[in-house]
Amino acid sequence: MAFTLAEYKKGKDDPRLQGLIELYLDNAPFLNHTELVNVIGSAVTHTAETTLNTTAFRAVGAAYTASEGVVTETTTNLKIAGGKITVDRALLKMQGEQRFAWSQAMQVKSLARLMSYSFFKGDGTSNTFSGLQSLNTVSVANGATALSLAKLDEAVATIEGSNTVMYVGTGMYSRLSAAMRNTSVAGNIYYEPNQFGQQVMYYAGIPIVRAGKDGSDAEILDFSETTSTTSIYLVSSDENGTVFFQNDGIQYYDIDKGSDVASGYDIEWIGAPAILNPASCVRVSGITNAAVTA
Repeated sequence: MAFTLAEYKKGKDDPRLQGLIELYLDNAPFLNHTELVNVIGSAVTHTAETTLNTTAFRAVGAAYTASEGVVTETTTNLKIAGGKITVDRALLKMQGEQRFAWSQAMQVKSLARLMSYSFFKGDGTSNTFSGLQSLNTVSVANGATALSLAKLDEAVATIEGSNTVMYVGTGMYSRLSAAMRNTSVAGNIYYEPNQFGQQVMYYAGIPIVRAGKDGSDAEILDFSETTSTTSIYLVSSDENGTVFFQNDGIQYYDIDKGSDVASGYDIEWIGAPAILNPASCVRVSGITNAAVTA
């Protein structure tokens, strides 16, 4: 069963854990839209269709030719990410409990941004998981030029699944917003309020979400790819699409202080993203920092 992190939070009655999850949601935009799937163990093996079985018309009295479809089997290895939230007990005495709240917020923000960066850019090295840029196999080449809405339409026509969002960097978000004021390209780009009254940008009915920043405050989907370009990711997250496998969800572990002068706890999350249906993640690559074209 798949569920969002916000739904996962509702099922927890631990106030500290609920607070940690809220901090994650505030600092890792992809977690507001990606389905989580609980698994047991350190890895998950899943399959995807590669070649369908053969079918045909036949004459009366003729037999069908037997065939087997081909599936690709992939193993996703879960990775361990976390951090230690600590504050010197002397600081707690001098600055009060608010000092610990600051430290907690900053640590979770750092981890959430690390997870966000890895979700898109992770390369699977140094104990990290592979992100969408590495896992993606379905793409539309924009040709190292300004975003063509025709290419974006091609990606929209290709994406499969439900709960679809479009991830962009802030620079690309601004370019799309500016395009709404250009009558030659406007039409499919528009704003609508969500259930909280916040204005959300859409393209062809798909919400446009900024991918966020990494721990150094740099844009994750900035114009820093090959030849100073960026990419747009259309992602459908449902049980058969692009998901995030996790082992037991976000956890915290109190520190055995002993003679330590610090108070605090460890936070940890064991998981990794996976693309179960290749067409549930479509990348539009080769977009330069220039005005959007039709």
